Amino acid sequence: MGYLTNNSEKPVIGITLGDFNGIGPEVIIKTLSDSRITKICTPIVYGSVKIFSRYKKVIETSEELHFHQTKNTDGINPKKINLINCWEEDYEINPGKPTAESGQSAYISLSRASEDLFSGKLDAVVTAPINKKNIQSEEFKFPGHTEFFTHKSGVNDSLMLLVSEDLRVGVVTGHIPLSEVKKSLTKEKLLSKINVLYKALKNDFGILKPKIALLGLNPHAGEEGLLGKDEIELLTPLIEELKAKGVLIFGPFPADGFFRNKTTQKI
Repeated sequence: MGYLTNNSEKPVIGITLGDFNGIGPEVIIKTLSDSRITKICTPIVYGSVKIFSRYKKVIETSEELHFHQTKNTDGINPKKINLINCWEEDYEINPGKPTAESGQSAYISLSRASEDLFSGKLDAVVTAPINKKNIQSEEFKFPGHTEFFTHKSGVNDSLMLLVSEDLRVGVVTGHIPLSEVKKSLTKEKLLSKINVLYKALKNDFGILKPKIALLGLNPHAGEEGLLGKDEIELLTPLIEELKAKGVLIFGPFPADGFFRNKTTQKI
């Protein structure tokens, strides 16, 4: 998610701290200690130099990490690892033990980064993990990052994607109890998600004629109604409807068989 508005050849990437008692600081330090990072992008970490100073004392890295501190994106150095201090409080760290302070700090980091993203100062944001419970507040009432950015974007729908070299997987539901998945599936919701995926495959991944496989809900895709009728009553009619409109969509496939069978993957 970004605007690609900077004039540099390298994208400017915002990195949120996440919950500072989680794995975020460690992953950020170990990743940004690699000198190759600044050759491919200009990173800006949204967090606290005091938090990172404490973690750097206990985390071993192959190279020493030095932050270029700046108050805002106007002062970034494209050749350095930049850090914007988002708060001045000197919090203690307790790895593995989420606190009210670490939750509030996670929100502040995310909020500052999203402000810069939507004002065109960043090309993308990478989010370190949050604790979905302790971040909840009057300002943040979302199940996770996806819903937060969907709200900030002002769009009706979004899609979480898992991406590899030759496979992109979109999820219809997210961040809801497993017991609620079935009743949340509707034709309208499926159509909305497929539409978002179709546009993303064409516009973001450059695939002129996307081929989409729809996975079944039940084991073995229902076995023709033996293990559930959702495929017969909802998924198959939807697939036929989209095919009639020229969309290259196939299925419903059993999820386990689809990912094991290389022939099926090529549809």
